[in-house]
Amino acid sequence: MRVQTVLLLSGAAAATAAATYGFAVRPWRRGIMHIHRDTRIEAPVERVYALAFDPAEWKKWDPSSSYSIGGPLDQVGTTFVEEGRMMGIKMRQEWSVAEADPPRLTRLHGVGDDSDVIYRFEPEGDATHLSVDMDIELGGRVGKLIEPVIHGVVERSVRDHVEKLKASAETREPVTA
Repeated sequence: MRVQTVLLLSGAAAATAAATYGFAVRPWRRGIMHIHRDTRIEAPVERVYALAFDPAEWKKWDPSSSYSIGGPLDQVGTTFVEEGRMMGIKMRQEWSVAEADPPRLTRLHGVGDDSDVIYRFEPEGDATHLSVDMDIELGGRVGKLIEPVIHGVVERSVRDHVEKLKASAETREPVTA
């Protein structure tokens, strides 16, 4: 299993941006900003999952970021670092694989900010239903003031990355694994 996608990567940068402005992600607390995205991808679940979690494919989804991988991404506990920019601010986010059930589910946990991103891949005949959920807790006065901006930025970023994954999976290009 390969664990990480640009969908997450977008979430990673968003979580780091949120942390920069006084946010923390703790799904068990009040004031959670939740981002959800669903889409149907006309490709088998195994193909979609392979594209989403193969580090060799990440640059297709997020060419402005770079990644340092600390081990096999199909193992719970493996960490990796994403570096890039969001809203003109340099971001660095460390992620840990918290749950892995390939090719059905991957949950990443933001190290240091407690953000969570869950990717669910469900077969629908020859297609895949992809569901992405991200939780970020808004903290402090600054966090509450800029929540509408951050929410919009994160939501657009997740949407764009899901659409890029969908387009790539549906082109029927070979997967480099």
